[in-house]
Amino acid sequence: MKVIQAPDTYECINEISCFMAGGIVNTEWHTRFLNELDKLNATDLVIYNPYNENITSNFSQIQWEFNYLNSCDIF
Repeated sequence: MKVIQAPDTYECINEISCFMAGGIVNTEWHTRFLNELDKLNATDLVIYNPYNENITSNFSQIQWEFNYLNSCDIF
């Protein structure tokens, strides 16, 4: 499993992609979700995580989310 966090980029090739859509105010669900998925040892799974407390540009964040929302297999 690969976790790609905004604003990093990655192009899936022969992998299943999942966008972590959900609230970002209380992010402990992100950690629990990733920990549970990690137990599956899914080497062909790419997780796009939009949450990054260090992002300084709202515009780049929106662009990143739009790009991966439109290209992921699972939400």
